[in-house]
Amino acid sequence: MGVCSRLFLLIQCVALLAQSACGDSGGICEICGERPPGKMYLMEDRVRGKQVILCERCARLPDTCSVCQIPVFRNYTKLSDGRFLCEYDVKDAVLDQDSALSVYRDAQRDVFSILNGLGVLPDRNISVQLVDQKELSRIFSATPGAHHDLNLQGVTRTRRFSKDSFEHQIFLCLGLTRSRMAAVAAHEYAHTWINENVPRDRVIDGDTVEAFCELTAYELMQQRGDKRELRLIVENAYTRGKIDVLIKATTDYQYHRVAAWMKSGTDETIESHRTERVIALKDAPPPLFGYIPVVHARAPEILRLKGLSGREPRRYALINDITLERGEEAPVKLAEKTLVVRCLDIASNAVILRINGDTNLVRLELDSFPTR
Repeated sequence: MGVCSRLFLLIQCVALLAQSACGDSGGICEICGERPPGKMYLMEDRVRGKQVILCERCARLPDTCSVCQIPVFRNYTKLSDGRFLCEYDVKDAVLDQDSALSVYRDAQRDVFSILNGLGVLPDRNISVQLVDQKELSRIFSATPGAHHDLNLQGVTRTRRFSKDSFEHQIFLCLGLTRSRMAAVAAHEYAHTWINENVPRDRVIDGDTVEAFCELTAYELMQQRGDKRELRLIVENAYTRGKIDVLIKATTDYQYHRVAAWMKSGTDETIESHRTERVIALKDAPPPLFGYIPVVHARAPEILRLKGLSGREPRRYALINDITLERGEEAPVKLAEKTLVVRCLDIASNAVILRINGDTNLVRLELDSFPTR
């Protein structure tokens, strides 16, 4: 965004500070720390959810933080692709390959639970690489059929060797916050799932494909309770409104039904006024009485160990719809109550849990009822 455009946005959308608050000689600019003459402006820092006071000189600064969009003046970090990070956002930015892999693996583990039971879950045939935005744009431009994105943050490339043999490369953008990178990682992982599970002759609208990947990221952020990322996903115009349609379809018919529709639906897209079409699958029996009822999921009544994954020292247990590793704790919702479950140990076919801090431990075996 140019300087003139940003100033117009400031004046039109953010409003001048009241004369009593700052006026021509009032408050101190939060960017330069000075009290220069002239008007003062308010600009919203959407990362921290607050208003930032800027003097006119700082409002005209040409460089802004790529995360919060606030102008940068001092103590900033310049990335290899020319973007800037302010002194606050650089603290949470992913700037090296090891950190990127850690964020990706945590996101992939949680997406495993979201996509559980919905086909092949790509894992060891995925490579992940952190690149700057210039390199990401170069990779994107060389990727056939890539969906145009003005705010490119991730790219997935898949090579198919045979019907059941694939190799995936995921490229993540340098300098994203950890939560943003997790959302992008979930989105890109959804592309690998689509490439391995959706038949090649299944025709799906391009915006709907991207909306499903965003929906997967949305499910992850709902699971983590990240309201900022949920808002960013909904506000992003990237899918031309299709994310709103799929969120509505998920609310009405559950995420798993939307994923099943991706694999074997009869339509190229879903419209907001006909979300019941997610149940229209190839070879599926017609609905009774000429309509399809909205189905709301009921939480399970007991704890179940549904799967084990990973290798030592990082093994994971899928308990109901929550994935835990040793030492992790999370709330697990049952039909009548919510339990706080801590994973103490993971064996070859079982886990040891502590429930609600009870000293009596619970052992869960694959496809078994809990025992004490």
